[in-house]
Amino acid sequence: MANRRKNLTISERLEYLENEIAAKEAELKTLRTQKKELLEQKKMEDMEELYRMISESGKTIEDVRNILLSQNS
Repeated sequence: MANRRKNLTISERLEYLENEIAAKEAELKTLRTQKKELLEQKKMEDMEELYRMISESGKTIEDVRNILLSQNS
């Protein structure tokens, strides 16, 4: 298609570029959506791991909250 592009009019080249930009913007939107979903999954995994660790330690959520708050004071 490289040879074909050389023979395009300016209007046709502009249209081609506009279509390419729209396609790339749609691809970027899809990638950002995928990233957002993966970040949410990671957040849930991290929360599940923290909850498991707290449960295995024998402490309650309130115990951990108090420990963290006392360290920041």
